Amino acid sequence: RALLNRHNYHTVINHSSMSFDLQGVDYYETRNGNSATSNAALDNLSNTISKVATSIKLKPRRHHQILRENFCSIARYKMVNDDWLSGVEIKGKPPYWKIEKSGKQIAQWSNERRGFSLSKSSIPIIAEHSSLRKIYLKSSVKWKGDIFSTIVETFDEGIKLGDDLLVIQHSLPIGLARAVASGWEWPSTPGIVAKGHQRIS
Repeated sequence: RALLNRHNYHTVINHSSMSFDLQGVDYYETRNGNSATSNAALDNLSNTISKVATSIKLKPRRHHQILRENFCSIARYKMVNDDWLSGVEIKGKPPYWKIEKSGKQIAQWSNERRGFSLSKSSIPIIAEHSSLRKIYLKSSVKWKGDIFSTIVETFDEGIKLGDDLLVIQHSLPIGLARAVASGWEWPSTPGIVAKGHQRIS
C-alpha cells in the first residue's frame, strides 16, 4: 500500500504467496496456490503480463533506455538525486558503459565500485543539480591533494564511507572527493577524511 501511495501504480501483478485486497488498481494474482516456479504459475504469469502489456499498449524499451533507468535508480540510492542524469546518453559496451551529455563523457559505470566514476566535466552538472553531498573548504587554504579535516570548514550531514562528494570553496565547485570515513567521524579524525580524485584547476 505504501508503494501504491508513493508511486501511483495503476496495475499490480502479484506472483507472491501473499494475497492482497487492493482498491483503485487493476490487480492480478498469478500463482493461484501453485509453487512460484511451477509450469502452471509461470504460464499464468506470462499470460497475465502479455494481457496487461497489450491493454496498456506497452512499448518495448531499448536496452540503453533500461540501463539509463537503472543508473537513475542507483543515483537516487547512492547520491542525493538523479537530476544530473537528465538528458544523458549511454554509450559503449559492458562493463564499460559511458554516460555522455551533449557529446561529452561525464561519467563511466564502474563494476569494481558498483557505482559511477565521475569525470571532471560532470562537476558543473553535479553542482547545478546539487546531486552530491558537499564539503566546504576553508577560504584560506589551497587545495592540492586529499581532504584533511583541518582544511574543512563545514560539510553536509549524512556522509557515508565511500560516498562521492562535491568540494566547494568560495561558494564555487572546485572538484570531487571520495569519503574514506563517515561524516560522524570527521570532527574527531585528525588525518584524511576524503580522497581527492577530480579537481578544476
